[in-house]
This record gives sequence, C-alpha cells and structure tokens, in this order.
Amino acid sequence: MTGVGQVPATGGDTRRLVDDLLLVLLSPETGRPVVDGQRLAPGLAGAVLMELALAGRLDVRNEGRWRGDRLTVVDGPAFGDPLLDDALDVLRGRPGVLARSAVQRIARASIVRTAKQRLVDAGDATRTPGGFLRFTRHDPRPEAREPLVAQLRAALRGGDATSLPQRPVALISLLQGLRVVGKAVPDTGLPGRELRARARTLSEGEWAGAAVLAAVRAAQAASSAAVTAAVASGAAAS
Repeated sequence: MTGVGQVPATGGDTRRLVDDLLLVLLSPETGRPVVDGQRLAPGLAGAVLMELALAGRLDVRNEGRWRGDRLTVVDGPAFGDPLLDDALDVLRGRPGVLARSAVQRIARASIVRTAKQRLVDAGDATRTPGGFLRFTRHDPRPEAREPLVAQLRAALRGGDATSLPQRPVALISLLQGLRVVGKAVPDTGLPGRELRARARTLSEGEWAGAAVLAAVRAAQAASSAAVTAAVASGAAAS
C-alpha cells in the first residue's frame, strides 16, 4: 500500500499529479482549462517534476539565491508511465540541470495534448471535437473531479501544511503558481485575499523534502515567467 506522498514505482491505473492538476483546471462549464495555454504547459510540467520528487527520484543541490536549485536523477526502476519515464530520460542526460530549466525542457513536449488524452483514456473526461467557431471540449467527469476539488477545498479551509496529506498541498502549490486557486477551487467560503494568502502559506510551508520544494519553486517560477511573457507580448502588440 502506498503511503502519503509516495508514488508507486510502476504504472497502472494510479492517477498522477499531472492528471489531477489538469482535472481540476478543466472547467465543467466550458470544457476548457481555466488557465491560458502559455501557463498550462509549464504547470503540467511542474506537476511531472513534483511527482518525480515525491517518488524520491530527484536529488537537489541548492546553489544559493541567485543560482537556484540543481536537480539530478536518482537511479531506480521505470514507472511504466510514459510522461514520467520520458521526463526521467530528459533529465538523466543533464545531471545538475537547473530546476527551472527542467520544467521548461519537460514542457517543450506535447504535454498538454498528452495530458488531455490521458484523462479521456482513463474515463475521467470526455472529448467533444471542435468545428467551425467551436473549440474542442474536454469535459471532466463529476465523479472524478468533484472529490478531488473537495479535498483541495478542505485543505484550503484549515490545517497546517505539515498536518495535511502531501498531494493536496502539492496541487495547491501548483495552482498557486498558476494564479488560479479561486477559479479551480470555488466555494471555499474564504474572501479572495484570505484565500490567496492561505494558498501562499501552504505552498511555502515546510511540508515536503528539499527536492519537492525545489520542484514547487521551479514550477512557480516557470509559470510566472509565462505570465510576464504574455503581458509583454500583449503590450508589444497594442
């Protein structure tokens, strides 16, 4: 049996963080993610990196505030999960890669399309093809999404990060980096400012090991960079 924060060494029907993240990001109303495409890919890549860290497959060396975290793959068996095994292959050939660069390298692949298809194949979402003036929809199944959102809502409402299961806190950290906590987890009963402060407190807490927290920082940095790039692009176009 897998304990809190642990990940099976091989694949199967276990849903990964990348699947859970996309599942909560998909709007039941529109069938589309509540975050723009520029942030979605690094967010999903951060979830993959965090999964590897939670499984103990990454070693981290912090080189200070300006140089950041460097990651090296820890040897072990294959997961039997293409996204995780491909990410290991990408990182294994680059020992000591900067954590933020690791997120960017993983995000370069067709991670968004792959992640959406994973949900459809698992029966956790349905796909409706697009057409003229109509986007393709990926509608999350309520029986898959709602229990997950309820876990995140409960974590946001109370409890110290160290007393909560790691995986909900990991997802909240990713949502915090994407700046969509309120959109992905509605009806918390918390005012917006308090909700954002709570999510920030959880994501910055000492709830996991150094490699996991390095993955959190890397995912949030990559998402912030995507936001900055989008703003700059919009300003240049205006």
